[in-house]
Amino acid sequence: MAVAPAGLALVQDFLNTAGGPAGDRLADGAGARDWWREASAEWGPEAEGDRQDLDDHDAAQLRRLREEIKEALYARAAGEAPGREKPLGRATVQLEIGPDGLVQAASRGSGVAVVRSAIALEMLRAQLVDDWRRLKVCQDQACRVAFYDRSRNHSGVWHDTLICGNAANLRASRARRRVSPVKS
Repeated sequence: MAVAPAGLALVQDFLNTAGGPAGDRLADGAGARDWWREASAEWGPEAEGDRQDLDDHDAAQLRRLREEIKEALYARAAGEAPGREKPLGRATVQLEIGPDGLVQAASRGSGVAVVRSAIALEMLRAQLVDDWRRLKVCQDQACRVAFYDRSRNHSGVWHDTLICGNAANLRASRARRRVSPVKS
């Protein structure tokens, strides 16, 4: 599976915290703290605040945000309108104009707020450079892994064509055969 570039990899990793051999990494506060510690060390979001202060309530908020973002990506890929009208959440980001005139952005807050802020900031950065449309959720309902679509025409729909794609194509082929039997 292709890993997204730069900070968008943080968002991809966040969306993929459910399932896999480790189970749900956001199942409780301890798991969320461990995931955030690893993720922030690897992708280094410029965050101000307490990175480790996550409890069970924070983990529940992160799970909800994760599923809402996945639903939005899934609906986008299916060409559907989002299933909700309200914003998915709010985040505080600090902008600072440097002496060279360049603007730097940093996540703000503590606990779940700093995590939400870092994720929102990386989503915004990806949208600004037009990478956001390449972050997708596997269209196999049983899979739903977030992946970065590196195809030239942005047409990827499965995180792994050999696993999810073959299964979907086989189901479609069998359904077509049931409808119109093959004549010899």
